[in-house]
Amino acid sequence: MSKLNTMTSVEKKAGDTDAATSYVGKEAAVKAVLVEGENVLVQGRIHPAIYWKAGAVLIFGLLLSFVIPVMGGFFLLVGLVMAGTATLTKHFLLLALTNKRVLSRYGVLQVDVVAIQFDRIESIEMERMLLGQILNYATVVILGTGQRTIRIPYIANASEFRRKYDDVTLKEKGST
Repeated sequence: MSKLNTMTSVEKKAGDTDAATSYVGKEAAVKAVLVEGENVLVQGRIHPAIYWKAGAVLIFGLLLSFVIPVMGGFFLLVGLVMAGTATLTKHFLLLALTNKRVLSRYGVLQVDVVAIQFDRIESIEMERMLLGQILNYATVVILGTGQRTIRIPYIANASEFRRKYDDVTLKEKGST
Protein backbone atom coordinates (compact mmCIF):
# COMPACT_ATOMS: atom_id res chain seq x y z
CA MET A 1 0.00 0.00 0.00
CA SER A 2 1.45 3.28 -0.96
CA LYS A 3 0.18 6.51 0.51
CA LEU A 4 0.97 9.62 -1.48
CA ASN A 5 0.70 13.06 0.12
CA THR A 6 0.33 14.73 -3.24
CA MET A 7 0.74 13.59 -6.77
CA THR A 8 3.65 15.89 -7.59
CA SER A 9 6.42 13.28 -7.52
CA VAL A 10 4.43 10.87 -9.66
CA GLU A 11 3.38 13.61 -12.04
CA LYS A 12 6.97 14.74 -12.47
CA LYS A 13 7.82 11.17 -13.52
CA ALA A 14 4.96 11.29 -15.99
CA GLY A 15 6.20 14.65 -17.30
CA ASP A 16 2.99 16.44 -16.36
CA THR A 17 4.06 19.04 -13.79
CA ASP A 18 1.38 21.55 -14.83
CA ALA A 19 -1.37 19.20 -13.63
CA ALA A 20 0.27 19.14 -10.20
CA THR A 21 -0.22 22.86 -9.72
CA SER A 22 -3.76 23.16 -11.04
CA TYR A 23 -6.54 20.64 -10.66
CA VAL A 24 -7.96 20.10 -14.14
CA GLY A 25 -10.24 17.15 -13.51
CA LYS A 26 -10.47 13.70 -12.08
CA GLU A 27 -9.45 12.07 -15.34
CA ALA A 28 -6.24 14.10 -15.39
CA ALA A 29 -5.55 13.24 -11.75
CA VAL A 30 -5.92 9.54 -12.49
CA LYS A 31 -3.83 9.69 -15.68
CA ALA A 32 -1.09 11.49 -13.78
CA VAL A 33 -0.48 8.51 -11.48
CA LEU A 34 -0.73 5.76 -14.07
CA VAL A 35 2.39 3.73 -14.76
CA GLU A 36 3.44 2.31 -18.12
CA GLY A 37 1.05 -0.37 -19.34
CA GLU A 38 -1.67 0.64 -16.90
CA ASN A 39 -5.17 1.44 -18.18
CA VAL A 40 -8.24 2.77 -16.41
CA LEU A 41 -11.03 0.18 -16.53
CA VAL A 42 -13.71 2.05 -14.61
CA GLN A 43 -13.92 5.26 -12.63
CA GLY A 44 -16.39 5.77 -9.79
CA ARG A 45 -19.03 8.44 -10.39
CA ILE A 46 -20.21 10.50 -7.42
CA HIS A 47 -24.00 10.48 -7.08
CA PRO A 48 -25.86 13.79 -6.61
CA ALA A 49 -27.34 12.30 -3.42
CA ILE A 50 -24.23 13.64 -1.71
CA TYR A 51 -26.32 16.82 -1.30
CA TRP A 52 -29.41 15.23 0.30
CA LYS A 53 -28.56 16.11 3.90
CA ALA A 54 -27.80 19.72 3.01
CA GLY A 55 -31.04 19.92 1.03
CA ALA A 56 -33.05 18.56 3.96
CA VAL A 57 -31.52 21.08 6.39
CA LEU A 58 -32.10 23.94 3.93
CA ILE A 59 -35.77 23.00 3.48
CA PHE A 60 -36.18 22.65 7.24
CA GLY A 61 -34.53 26.05 7.77
CA LEU A 62 -36.74 27.66 5.15
CA LEU A 63 -39.92 26.28 6.72
CA LEU A 64 -38.75 27.15 10.22
CA SER A 65 -37.91 30.72 9.17
CA PHE A 66 -41.64 31.42 8.75
CA VAL A 67 -42.30 30.47 12.38
CA ILE A 68 -39.05 31.36 14.18
CA PRO A 69 -36.98 33.57 11.84
CA VAL A 70 -33.76 33.53 13.89
CA MET A 71 -33.75 29.75 14.27
CA GLY A 72 -34.70 29.32 10.60
CA GLY A 73 -31.84 31.59 9.58
CA PHE A 74 -29.45 29.51 11.65
CA PHE A 75 -30.56 26.30 9.93
CA LEU A 76 -30.31 27.98 6.53
CA LEU A 77 -26.72 28.93 7.34
CA VAL A 78 -25.96 25.39 8.54
CA GLY A 79 -27.51 24.01 5.33
CA LEU A 80 -25.34 26.28 3.19
CA VAL A 81 -22.21 25.15 5.05
CA MET A 82 -23.27 21.53 4.56
CA ALA A 83 -23.82 22.14 0.84
CA GLY A 84 -20.36 23.72 0.58
CA THR A 85 -18.80 20.78 2.38
CA ALA A 86 -20.63 18.34 0.08
CA THR A 87 -19.38 20.25 -2.97
CA LEU A 88 -15.78 20.11 -1.74
CA THR A 89 -16.14 16.43 -0.90
CA LYS A 90 -17.54 15.72 -4.37
CA HIS A 91 -14.63 17.62 -5.90
CA PHE A 92 -11.97 15.64 -4.02
CA LEU A 93 -13.51 12.14 -3.96
CA LEU A 94 -12.00 9.84 -6.54
CA LEU A 95 -12.19 6.11 -7.08
CA ALA A 96 -10.65 4.38 -10.09
CA LEU A 97 -9.90 0.80 -11.05
CA THR A 98 -7.01 0.08 -13.39
CA ASN A 99 -5.76 -3.22 -14.73
CA LYS A 100 -3.10 -3.26 -11.96
CA ARG A 101 -4.51 -1.50 -8.86
CA VAL A 102 -7.24 0.56 -7.22
CA LEU A 103 -6.70 4.32 -6.88
CA SER A 104 -8.61 6.45 -4.39
CA ARG A 105 -8.52 10.02 -3.18
CA TYR A 106 -10.58 11.27 -0.28
CA GLY A 107 -10.68 13.96 2.37
CA VAL A 108 -11.18 17.71 2.31
CA LEU A 109 -8.79 19.26 4.83
CA GLN A 110 -6.35 16.35 4.60
CA VAL A 111 -6.49 14.83 1.14
CA ASP A 112 -5.19 11.26 1.05
CA VAL A 113 -4.30 9.59 -2.23
CA VAL A 114 -3.99 5.83 -1.93
CA ALA A 115 -2.99 3.28 -4.56
CA ILE A 116 -3.51 -0.36 -3.58
CA GLN A 117 -2.31 -3.24 -5.73
CA PHE A 118 -4.71 -6.14 -6.18
CA ASP A 119 -2.62 -8.54 -4.08
CA ARG A 120 -3.02 -6.16 -1.12
CA ILE A 121 -6.83 -6.13 -1.29
CA GLU A 122 -8.85 -8.64 0.71
CA SER A 123 -12.22 -7.58 -0.67
CA ILE A 124 -14.27 -4.78 -2.11
CA GLU A 125 -17.67 -4.44 -0.51
CA MET A 126 -20.72 -2.28 -1.09
CA GLU A 127 -22.81 -0.78 1.68
CA ARG A 128 -26.29 0.38 0.70
CA MET A 129 -28.71 2.04 3.04
CA LEU A 130 -32.40 2.40 2.20
CA LEU A 131 -31.89 5.75 0.45
CA GLY A 132 -29.00 4.23 -1.51
CA GLN A 133 -31.27 1.38 -2.62
CA ILE A 134 -33.90 3.85 -3.79
CA LEU A 135 -31.52 6.29 -5.51
CA ASN A 136 -29.04 3.61 -6.68
CA TYR A 137 -25.79 4.56 -4.97
CA ALA A 138 -23.55 2.84 -2.44
CA THR A 139 -20.50 3.29 -0.26
CA VAL A 140 -17.58 1.29 -1.65
CA VAL A 141 -15.48 -0.22 1.13
CA ILE A 142 -12.02 -1.49 0.20
CA LEU A 143 -10.57 -3.83 2.80
CA GLY A 144 -6.82 -4.10 2.46
CA THR A 145 -4.57 -6.71 3.95
CA GLY A 146 -3.61 -5.60 7.41
CA GLN A 147 -5.49 -2.70 8.94
CA ARG A 148 -6.23 -0.50 5.91
CA THR A 149 -9.90 0.23 5.18
CA ILE A 150 -10.98 2.83 2.64
CA ARG A 151 -14.58 4.05 2.44
CA ILE A 152 -15.70 6.05 -0.58
CA PRO A 153 -19.35 7.14 -0.19
CA TYR A 154 -22.00 8.05 -2.77
CA ILE A 155 -20.65 5.99 -5.69
CA ALA A 156 -23.32 5.82 -8.40
CA ASN A 157 -21.73 2.93 -10.32
CA ALA A 158 -20.62 0.83 -7.34
CA SER A 159 -21.96 -2.44 -8.80
CA GLU A 160 -20.08 -1.87 -12.05
CA PHE A 161 -16.90 -1.04 -10.11
CA ARG A 162 -17.12 -4.22 -8.05
CA ARG A 163 -17.98 -6.36 -11.09
CA LYS A 164 -14.95 -5.05 -13.02
CA TYR A 165 -12.71 -5.70 -10.01
CA ASP A 166 -14.04 -9.26 -9.78
CA ASP A 167 -13.49 -9.76 -13.52
CA VAL A 168 -9.87 -8.59 -13.35
CA THR A 169 -8.91 -10.49 -10.21
CA LEU A 170 -10.67 -13.71 -11.23
CA LYS A 171 -8.93 -13.62 -14.64
CA GLU A 172 -5.57 -13.24 -12.85
CA LYS A 173 -6.33 -16.18 -10.54
CA GLY A 174 -7.55 -18.28 -13.46
CA SER A 175 -4.39 -17.64 -15.50
CA THR A 176 -1.99 -18.64 -12.69
